[in-house]
Amino acid sequence: MAAAALKSPAENNPPSRNARARKAHHVVSTSPPPPSSSTSNGHHQAALPRDAGSACGNSNSTSHLGSGSSAVNGKGRPQALGEVSTASSSSLHKGHSPVSHLTNDTLSFWHYAIIAGLVYISHATYPGSGLAIGEAGMSLWHVWYFGWITALSTGLGTLPFAVVTEMNKWWLGVSNACAAGMMLAASSSLVYEGMALDDSAYVLHHGPCLVPQAVRVLLGLLGGLLFIVSTKRLLDQHEDVKVAGLDGLEARKVLLLIFVMTLHSFTEGVGIGVSFGGDKGAKLGVFISLTLAVHNVPEGLAVALVLVPKGVNKWKTALWSIFTSLPQPLMAVPAYCFVESFIPFLPVGLGFAAGAMLWVAIFELLADAVEDTASMLVTGGVGALSFAAMMAVQVYLKEEA
Repeated sequence: MAAAALKSPAENNPPSRNARARKAHHVVSTSPPPPSSSTSNGHHQAALPRDAGSACGNSNSTSHLGSGSSAVNGKGRPQALGEVSTASSSSLHKGHSPVSHLTNDTLSFWHYAIIAGLVYISHATYPGSGLAIGEAGMSLWHVWYFGWITALSTGLGTLPFAVVTEMNKWWLGVSNACAAGMMLAASSSLVYEGMALDDSAYVLHHGPCLVPQAVRVLLGLLGGLLFIVSTKRLLDQHEDVKVAGLDGLEARKVLLLIFVMTLHSFTEGVGIGVSFGGDKGAKLGVFISLTLAVHNVPEGLAVALVLVPKGVNKWKTALWSIFTSLPQPLMAVPAYCFVESFIPFLPVGLGFAAGAMLWVAIFELLADAVEDTASMLVTGGVGALSFAAMMAVQVYLKEEA
């Protein structure tokens, strides 16, 4: 009796059925979330801690809220519980990194000014009908203008990216492998040109050169390799390098590529000037210039395949491609005026450019391609196909000559 008297009023009056139901609902609503939540399509997503989404920097991560609650996705609409954003789900299903947009910056006033300057130079330096092309030679304006056209044609290599808006990491590796194959083909062509250079005009007036052409090409090749390695070490010491809207390691890689492509254009410009000043006169020079213009399009594509996937604006990429070929008209004129003086050094220059391109293609582009594609087979296959295609174009152009 005493124990019964000590019971609380709540124990003496057990709760009603409605009270028990309300208490059970309260317990369920405040209980921890289940380990996984089911999506509308039947897939399951592992639950994360409440702050996991913010810690990972993912604005589309879902959190377990109370009944009737929802997260807000990146599109500004409520995101259903367990819903995954389209880009993330597609990248997870493909097994590659999320898709990235290729253009992330805009043109400034100076970029528009450069474009206007290119158009003005093209119009102002046009030789016109008053300077006719002769059989034995032509004016300096003709030599300049044909070199200028070859430089502008490099920008056409960006055209394929006019219809491409997105690219994931795997395709970035494929583009690097393709660019590497093209650069290896261009390097091989430079070595061949140095070996097969016709120096009869120099030999006729000055006698044979003391150093054979093959040795000069080899010396230039080794010099190019050593020079580009030294340049890369110098760039690695400056981590704050910025170029084309990029910084850090990506900026140094792009700067090295642009530097190498610009370097080899010096030798091509000398080749244009020498061809105009040779025994065959203007006809050979015109054909060599047009051949180089066609040859420059895939070289511009090689530059675009590296810059555009990194987020560089397509118009900026076209300008950078043209920039890499500007030495062609600049070197064509002095080479035309002093053709006999340039001929002995041309094999060295061709080998030098070939060595620099060889190093960048193998140790930069191919290395990045293997890392991005995670497949030696894919990298080797794409590189071999682009190498074969570039060589086929060069062989065809040489046969037409």
